[in-house]
Amino acid sequence: WIVSGGGGGITSEHIPDPAGNDDQYGFVDMTVTKKELVFEALSHKGMLRKTMKVEHSYPHGGVNEVPTTTTTKPATTAEAKKTTK
Repeated sequence: WIVSGGGGGITSEHIPDPAGNDDQYGFVDMTVTKKELVFEALSHKGMLRKTMKVEHSYPHGGVNEVPTTTTTKPATTAEAKKTTK
C-alpha cells in the first residue's frame, strides 16, 4: 500500500528535521514502465527515504515479457507468379 498525503491541516505530527532526515513532509515520485511501478518517498529536502518496486504480474501466471515477433514481407502477385513457374 502507498499512502501519500492524508490528514487535514498544514502541521506535522513532529518537528521536521531541518536537514530533511524525516518523513514529516515530502512527496512520492511514481515511475510507471511496462515491467514495474516504482515508488520513491522523498523528504521535504529531497532526500530519498524509501523505495518500493512492484513488478507486473498476471493473475493467471503469465509471463511479464512482451514477445517480439518478426514478419516477412508478403510476396507481390508478380513475385508469386515467378516462384510458381
